[in-house]
Amino acid sequence: MRFKIIFTFILFLTAQASSQLCAQQLNIAVASNFINVMQELERAFILSKKLNPQSVRVSYASSGKLYAQIKQGAPFDVFLSADSDKPQRLIADNLTAGTQPYPYAVGRLVLWRSNNNRQILQTPVTQRTLLNGEYNKLAMANPKLAPYGLAALQVLEKLKLERKTKADWVMGENVSQAYQFVATGNAELGFVALSQVKASKQAEEAYWLVPASMHEQIAQHAVTLKKANNNPLAQAFMLFLSSQTSKTIIESHGYETD
Repeated sequence: MRFKIIFTFILFLTAQASSQLCAQQLNIAVASNFINVMQELERAFILSKKLNPQSVRVSYASSGKLYAQIKQGAPFDVFLSADSDKPQRLIADNLTAGTQPYPYAVGRLVLWRSNNNRQILQTPVTQRTLLNGEYNKLAMANPKLAPYGLAALQVLEKLKLERKTKADWVMGENVSQAYQFVATGNAELGFVALSQVKASKQAEEAYWLVPASMHEQIAQHAVTLKKANNNPLAQAFMLFLSSQTSKTIIESHGYETD
Protein backbone atom coordinates (compact mmCIF):
# COMPACT_ATOMS: atom_id res chain seq x y z
CA MET A 1 0.00 0.00 0.00
CA ARG A 2 2.78 2.38 0.96
CA PHE A 3 4.64 1.59 -2.27
CA LYS A 4 1.48 2.29 -4.26
CA ILE A 5 1.10 5.71 -2.60
CA ILE A 6 4.75 6.62 -3.30
CA PHE A 7 4.46 5.45 -6.91
CA THR A 8 1.26 7.47 -7.40
CA PHE A 9 2.96 10.54 -5.92
CA ILE A 10 5.93 10.15 -8.29
CA LEU A 11 3.55 9.89 -11.23
CA PHE A 12 1.79 13.04 -10.01
CA LEU A 13 5.08 14.97 -9.80
CA THR A 14 6.14 13.76 -13.23
CA ALA A 15 2.82 14.78 -14.74
CA GLN A 16 2.99 18.13 -12.98
CA ALA A 17 6.51 18.79 -14.30
CA SER A 18 5.44 17.78 -17.79
CA SER A 19 2.43 20.08 -17.52
CA GLN A 20 4.65 22.97 -16.47
CA LEU A 21 6.92 22.42 -19.46
CA CYS A 22 4.01 22.27 -21.89
CA ALA A 23 2.59 25.49 -20.49
CA GLN A 24 5.81 27.38 -21.25
CA GLN A 25 6.88 29.08 -24.46
CA LEU A 26 10.53 28.72 -25.50
CA ASN A 27 12.08 31.28 -27.84
CA ILE A 28 15.51 30.36 -29.21
CA ALA A 29 17.82 32.59 -31.24
CA VAL A 30 20.15 30.56 -33.48
CA ALA A 31 23.04 31.52 -35.76
CA SER A 32 22.08 30.90 -39.38
CA ASN A 33 24.88 28.40 -40.05
CA PHE A 34 23.11 26.02 -37.64
CA ILE A 35 19.70 25.92 -39.37
CA ASN A 36 19.78 22.32 -40.58
CA VAL A 37 21.12 21.01 -37.28
CA MET A 38 18.71 23.03 -35.17
CA GLN A 39 15.72 21.79 -37.11
CA GLU A 40 16.69 18.22 -36.22
CA LEU A 41 17.50 19.13 -32.61
CA GLU A 42 14.17 20.91 -32.28
CA ARG A 43 12.25 17.85 -33.44
CA ALA A 44 14.18 15.56 -31.10
CA PHE A 45 13.72 17.90 -28.13
CA ILE A 46 9.97 18.26 -28.70
CA LEU A 47 9.61 14.49 -29.02
CA SER A 48 11.68 13.78 -25.90
CA LYS A 49 9.59 16.15 -23.77
CA LYS A 50 6.27 15.35 -25.49
CA LEU A 51 5.72 19.02 -26.20
CA ASN A 52 3.30 20.82 -28.44
CA PRO A 53 5.43 21.82 -31.48
CA GLN A 54 4.06 25.35 -31.15
CA SER A 55 5.71 25.73 -27.75
CA VAL A 56 9.17 26.12 -29.33
CA ARG A 57 9.94 29.03 -31.61
CA VAL A 58 13.29 29.42 -33.33
CA SER A 59 14.62 32.57 -35.02
CA TYR A 60 17.61 32.49 -37.37
CA ALA A 61 19.98 35.31 -38.32
CA SER A 62 23.65 36.20 -38.15
CA SER A 63 25.13 36.02 -34.67
CA GLY A 64 25.79 39.76 -34.78
CA LYS A 65 22.21 40.62 -35.68
CA LEU A 66 20.80 38.34 -32.98
CA TYR A 67 23.21 39.82 -30.44
CA ALA A 68 22.00 43.32 -31.34
CA GLN A 69 18.37 42.23 -31.01
CA ILE A 70 19.02 40.76 -27.56
CA LYS A 71 20.73 43.95 -26.48
CA GLN A 72 17.64 45.84 -27.60
CA GLY A 73 15.35 43.63 -25.50
CA ALA A 74 14.25 40.90 -27.94
CA PRO A 75 12.29 38.23 -26.00
CA PHE A 76 14.65 35.29 -26.45
CA ASP A 77 15.25 32.65 -23.78
CA VAL A 78 18.29 30.94 -25.28
CA PHE A 79 20.96 32.17 -27.70
CA LEU A 80 23.03 29.78 -29.83
CA SER A 81 25.80 31.93 -31.26
CA ALA A 82 28.36 30.88 -33.87
CA ASP A 83 31.14 32.21 -31.65
CA SER A 84 32.09 32.72 -28.00
CA ASP A 85 32.55 36.49 -28.14
CA LYS A 86 28.91 37.53 -28.26
CA PRO A 87 27.74 35.23 -25.45
CA GLN A 88 30.66 36.50 -23.34
CA ARG A 89 29.63 40.09 -24.01
CA LEU A 90 26.06 39.33 -22.96
CA ILE A 91 27.40 37.82 -19.74
CA ALA A 92 29.49 40.95 -19.13
CA ASP A 93 26.38 43.07 -19.68
CA ASN A 94 24.47 41.01 -17.08
CA LEU A 95 21.92 39.86 -19.65
CA THR A 96 22.27 36.12 -19.06
CA ALA A 97 21.02 33.69 -16.44
CA GLY A 98 24.49 32.23 -15.88
CA THR A 99 28.12 33.26 -15.97
CA GLN A 100 29.52 30.62 -18.34
CA PRO A 101 28.52 29.97 -21.96
CA TYR A 102 28.18 26.37 -23.10
CA PRO A 103 30.42 25.28 -26.03
CA TYR A 104 27.97 23.21 -28.05
CA ALA A 105 29.84 22.86 -31.37
CA VAL A 106 32.98 23.67 -33.33
CA GLY A 107 32.30 24.59 -36.94
CA ARG A 108 34.41 24.02 -40.05
CA LEU A 109 34.79 26.44 -42.93
CA VAL A 110 34.80 25.31 -46.56
CA LEU A 111 35.32 26.97 -49.91
CA TRP A 112 32.44 25.64 -51.97
CA ARG A 113 31.33 25.53 -55.60
CA SER A 114 27.87 24.27 -56.47
CA ASN A 115 27.57 21.69 -59.22
CA ASN A 116 24.66 23.77 -60.56
CA ASN A 117 27.21 26.33 -61.70
CA ARG A 118 28.23 25.62 -65.31
CA GLN A 119 30.16 28.84 -65.90
CA ILE A 120 33.47 27.23 -64.96
CA LEU A 121 34.97 23.77 -65.30
CA GLN A 122 34.01 21.33 -62.58
CA THR A 123 37.56 20.77 -61.38
CA PRO A 124 38.33 20.09 -57.72
CA VAL A 125 38.26 23.10 -55.42
CA THR A 126 41.54 23.62 -53.58
CA GLN A 127 43.63 26.42 -52.17
CA ARG A 128 44.96 26.92 -55.70
CA THR A 129 41.44 27.79 -56.85
CA LEU A 130 41.72 30.96 -54.78
CA LEU A 131 45.36 31.66 -55.59
CA ASN A 132 44.77 31.28 -59.34
CA GLY A 133 41.61 33.41 -59.33
CA GLU A 134 39.43 30.70 -60.87
CA TYR A 135 36.20 32.62 -60.33
CA ASN A 136 34.49 35.93 -61.02
CA LYS A 137 32.61 36.38 -57.75
CA LEU A 138 33.47 35.12 -54.25
CA ALA A 139 30.64 34.88 -51.70
CA MET A 140 31.18 35.26 -47.97
CA ALA A 141 29.27 36.36 -44.89
CA ASN A 142 29.82 39.81 -43.42
CA PRO A 143 32.89 39.51 -41.14
CA LYS A 144 31.45 42.20 -38.86
CA LEU A 145 28.30 40.17 -38.19
CA ALA A 146 29.06 36.50 -38.81
CA PRO A 147 31.89 34.37 -37.36
CA TYR A 148 32.09 32.36 -40.58
CA GLY A 149 32.60 35.60 -42.46
CA LEU A 150 35.38 36.58 -40.06
CA ALA A 151 37.03 33.19 -40.57
CA ALA A 152 36.82 33.64 -44.35
CA LEU A 153 38.48 37.05 -44.09
CA GLN A 154 41.25 35.57 -41.96
CA VAL A 155 41.91 32.92 -44.64
CA LEU A 156 42.16 35.57 -47.34
CA GLU A 157 44.50 37.61 -45.16
CA LYS A 158 46.68 34.57 -44.50
CA LEU A 159 46.94 33.91 -48.23
CA LYS A 160 47.59 37.63 -48.86
CA LEU A 161 44.51 37.81 -51.08
CA GLU A 162 42.35 40.33 -49.22
CA ARG A 163 43.16 43.36 -51.40
CA LYS A 164 43.44 41.33 -54.59
CA THR A 165 39.99 39.74 -54.23
CA LYS A 166 38.00 42.48 -52.47
CA ALA A 167 36.41 43.81 -55.66
CA ASP A 168 35.06 40.31 -56.35
CA TRP A 169 33.34 39.78 -53.00
CA VAL A 170 29.61 39.18 -52.82
CA MET A 171 28.80 39.67 -49.17
CA GLY A 172 25.78 38.28 -47.37
CA GLU A 173 24.53 39.34 -43.97
CA ASN A 174 25.05 35.76 -42.78
CA VAL A 175 26.50 32.48 -44.00
CA SER A 176 23.10 31.27 -45.23
CA GLN A 177 22.99 34.17 -47.68
CA ALA A 178 26.56 33.43 -48.75
CA TYR A 179 25.48 29.84 -49.43
CA GLN A 180 22.52 31.02 -51.50
CA PHE A 181 24.73 33.26 -53.64
CA VAL A 182 26.69 30.18 -54.73
CA ALA A 183 23.69 27.84 -54.96
CA THR A 184 21.87 30.26 -57.31
CA GLY A 185 24.93 30.95 -59.46
CA ASN A 186 25.36 34.57 -58.41
CA ALA A 187 28.87 33.66 -57.27
CA GLU A 188 31.09 30.86 -58.54
CA LEU A 189 32.69 30.23 -55.15
CA GLY A 190 31.81 30.90 -51.56
CA PHE A 191 33.07 30.47 -48.02
CA VAL A 192 30.32 28.56 -46.20
CA ALA A 193 29.88 26.09 -43.35
CA LEU A 194 30.72 22.42 -43.92
CA SER A 195 27.33 21.54 -42.44
CA GLN A 196 25.56 23.45 -45.23
CA VAL A 197 27.38 21.49 -47.93
CA LYS A 198 26.72 18.17 -46.17
CA ALA A 199 23.02 19.02 -46.03
CA SER A 200 22.85 19.84 -49.74
CA LYS A 201 20.91 17.47 -51.98
CA GLN A 202 23.41 17.98 -54.79
CA ALA A 203 25.32 14.76 -55.40
CA GLU A 204 28.61 16.08 -56.75
CA GLU A 205 29.74 18.84 -54.45
CA ALA A 206 33.16 20.39 -54.96
CA TYR A 207 34.68 22.01 -51.91
CA TRP A 208 37.92 22.62 -50.08
CA LEU A 209 37.87 21.95 -46.34
CA VAL A 210 39.87 24.92 -45.08
CA PRO A 211 42.55 23.83 -42.60
CA ALA A 212 41.53 24.89 -39.10
CA SER A 213 44.97 26.45 -38.64
CA MET A 214 44.16 29.13 -41.22
CA HIS A 215 41.60 30.93 -39.07
CA GLU A 216 40.46 31.32 -35.49
CA GLN A 217 38.52 28.34 -34.19
CA ILE A 218 34.80 28.66 -34.87
CA ALA A 219 33.79 27.62 -31.36
CA GLN A 220 30.03 28.04 -31.08
CA HIS A 221 28.62 28.84 -27.64
CA ALA A 222 25.14 28.98 -26.15
CA VAL A 223 23.77 30.98 -23.22
CA THR A 224 20.51 31.10 -21.31
CA LEU A 225 19.25 34.67 -21.18
CA LYS A 226 17.86 36.46 -18.15
CA LYS A 227 14.32 36.30 -19.48
CA ALA A 228 14.47 32.51 -19.01
CA ASN A 229 15.14 32.62 -15.24
CA ASN A 230 11.66 31.26 -14.51
CA ASN A 231 11.26 29.16 -17.64
CA PRO A 232 11.85 25.44 -16.97
CA LEU A 233 11.61 24.75 -20.70
CA ALA A 234 14.77 26.81 -21.29
CA GLN A 235 16.65 24.87 -18.63
CA ALA A 236 15.38 21.60 -20.12
CA PHE A 237 16.61 22.60 -23.57
CA MET A 238 20.09 23.50 -22.32
CA LEU A 239 20.33 20.11 -20.62
CA PHE A 240 19.17 18.46 -23.83
CA LEU A 241 21.78 20.41 -25.84
CA SER A 242 24.54 18.86 -23.72
CA SER A 243 23.15 15.32 -24.04
CA GLN A 244 24.70 12.54 -26.08
CA THR A 245 21.63 12.57 -28.32
CA SER A 246 22.33 16.18 -29.26
CA LYS A 247 26.04 15.59 -29.73
CA THR A 248 25.36 12.71 -32.10
CA ILE A 249 23.03 14.89 -34.18
CA ILE A 250 25.48 17.81 -34.20
CA GLU A 251 28.43 15.63 -35.24
CA SER A 252 26.41 14.03 -38.03
CA HIS A 253 26.16 17.46 -39.66
CA GLY A 254 29.90 18.03 -39.83
CA TYR A 255 30.54 19.76 -36.52
CA GLU A 256 32.86 18.71 -33.73
CA THR A 257 31.82 18.53 -30.09
CA ASP A 258 33.74 18.22 -26.84
